[in-house]
Amino acid sequence: MSWFSKILKQKDFDTELRAAQAVESILSNETLTSDLDDEEAKLLLNWGLEWAKRVALNTSHLKDAAAQENMHPKLKAIRKLMRLVNRWGANLESLEEAQQAKIFAEIVEHTKLIFPQESALRQTPPETLPQLSLENPAQLITQLHQLLNGLVN
Repeated sequence: MSWFSKILKQKDFDTELRAAQAVESILSNETLTSDLDDEEAKLLLNWGLEWAKRVALNTSHLKDAAAQENMHPKLKAIRKLMRLVNRWGANLESLEEAQQAKIFAEIVEHTKLIFPQESALRQTPPETLPQLSLENPAQLITQLHQLLNGLVN
C-alpha cells in the first residue's frame, strides 16, 4: 500500500470535538437570545446550534489549527446573525419595513460569511426583503431559518 493510500484511509479529524466546542460557543452566550421569550429563544438557539455544528463538521479535512482558523470567523458570524434576529424579533412591531430590510441585508451578509461556497446565496440580493408573515417573533425566526436554509442546502 502506498503512502498516499494510507493517508486517504486515515480517519477524518475529530469533528465531533470541534462540534462540541462550536456548540459551547453558542450556549455560553446568553445575550444571543436575551430579548426573546423562551419559545422564540429556543427556536433561535436551535438554529444557531444547527449551523455551528454544520460549520464544525465541514472541517473534517482540516488539521486542528486550520480548522480553528476556518471556524472562528464563521462562528462569530453565526453569533452576530443570532443577535440581529434576536433584536429584530424583540422589536418586530416597532420596526419599519426599511429598517427590517436593512437587518435582513445584514443577516444575508453574515450568512454569506458562514457559507461562502453556496452559489444560490451569493446570487441573493441582500437588500431585498422577502415577503414574510411577521405576526410574531417565532414566525420570523422560523421563516428566516427556512429561507436561509433553502439557500445554503
